[in-house]
Amino acid sequence: MKRLAILAISLLTAITAFGNVAAYAAESDTIYPSDEDFIKALEFGALSDYAVCDGVFAFAEEQKVSVFNGGNLTEYEFGAKVTAVDCAEDTFYCAVGDGTVYSLPYAEGQNAAEHVMPEPETVLNIDNYTYRLTEATLMVADFSDPSDVKGHTFEGEFKNLKQFNDKVYAISENAVWTFNGAESEKLIFKYADYSCTQSIAVGQAATALKAYSEPEIVTVKTGAFMTETDLTSVPEKFFAAGDTVTAKENTTAILLCTTGNAAIIAIGMDCYILLSSNVELTEESCYSAPDYEYAKITAAGDRIYSSPYVSEGTAIMTGAAGLIVKVLHKVEHTVLDTAFFEVEFTAKDGTTAKGYINGKFLIKVDHVAEDDKKPDTVTDPDYTEESNTKTILIVFAVVILVLAAVGYLAFTATSDKRKNKKEKKTQPEPENK
Repeated sequence: MKRLAILAISLLTAITAFGNVAAYAAESDTIYPSDEDFIKALEFGALSDYAVCDGVFAFAEEQKVSVFNGGNLTEYEFGAKVTAVDCAEDTFYCAVGDGTVYSLPYAEGQNAAEHVMPEPETVLNIDNYTYRLTEATLMVADFSDPSDVKGHTFEGEFKNLKQFNDKVYAISENAVWTFNGAESEKLIFKYADYSCTQSIAVGQAATALKAYSEPEIVTVKTGAFMTETDLTSVPEKFFAAGDTVTAKENTTAILLCTTGNAAIIAIGMDCYILLSSNVELTEESCYSAPDYEYAKITAAGDRIYSSPYVSEGTAIMTGAAGLIVKVLHKVEHTVLDTAFFEVEFTAKDGTTAKGYINGKFLIKVDHVAEDDKKPDTVTDPDYTEESNTKTILIVFAVVILVLAAVGYLAFTATSDKRKNKKEKKTQPEPENK
């Protein structure tokens, strides 16, 4: 039973660890916001006034004025409550609590504007219709047939009755409404909110950007959101996000890599990240035959890149100055800011690799100098470590035997001399008579 409990605990621990790994993997993916994430509807909690100028709207709420222009929203903050907004001669004006009037765009410390804010309207006459605002009730009378004048009362509470050009507007339920006779319509203002681009996870982009690939030309779908990013350095967590723009018709780019649901592209010297589903591969080729086969990298060309785009994020080799490379292709396209060359080179680990370098940093060489080539190694097909060991042992044994034989001969050669010398020493001396 104890053994079964230990097995169960181990299994639960493994499952928990796997879940944590899976959650981490999901969080580490590069996720670019979907198109729907960018589009939001403008909503108010305390709308106090509005103005319209050639299709552009300005809204006053608390200490802020929001300007809506074709899906783009700009906000201006004031140090006091904004009481009214107006439009005159293509310029928006707003009044704050003490009656001071400012023009838009507004910046802190700006001087007051010489503009008189209009008095509120209670009756408007447009074409055959008369609109009357009594307290919070808005009514319209139709005088198109004098013998049969028709009236209508709109449901709800209204305020700020105004006319801009040939349209009538009013506020109800913190929203702006427009009127045409007895018909009314609540205006919906959808705008692009780019704040979600400030937390695009890097994920595996740092690795993907440094993976060599053949250049691919892509077309960005019209209207696709794409966020400018800087590849001078690739942060550990989130991309450095710049301006977010929408692609214009026939936007062409070069694909640097794909990671998660995102694609990273380059247009000239500018780099963008966007949904990979918003780019389409083309059959265009930017390869052409080079003018020479070998080249040397100049002192200014210290780096080789994984893509024809110069950045630290795509650099795959540093300290490349003086290196002799084999030139494979010339890489040219209108989307590139300069001509590149695809080259083959020897990496620092000794392997053969491919990459790209700015054509300005290559000097043609007629051949590869012998000093720049690694010496060729010819391997003896009969060579083995085992045979060498045996040979050494045999030679060593022969040497020992020869030395032993020489020693023995030397010993025997001197043995007679030692014997005679000994006999001479042992003979008695003759007596003197």
